[in-house]
Amino acid sequence: IKLEDAAFDWYRDNQRPYGTWMVFRQTFERAFPPPERTQNSHLLAEQINQRKQGSDESVHDYYYALDKLCREYDPQMSAI
Repeated sequence: IKLEDAAFDWYRDNQRPYGTWMVFRQTFERAFPPPERTQNSHLLAEQINQRKQGSDESVHDYYYALDKLCREYDPQMSAI
């Protein structure tokens, strides 16, 4: 992998033991999301912002539906 420009600067400033390739990749993609994820992130953020509890929806169902959207947006994020 050859990092350039901002990606190289980010790597230089964030050198630490990541433990595994997967951890490094997740951390890197949070800083530099792929274009398709960026587009999807905008849609998910809009869904999260507009999500309201339905009149016949239990708090439990609403919470887990919102939590699912949050985790799709960012696996480290939760609805709490």
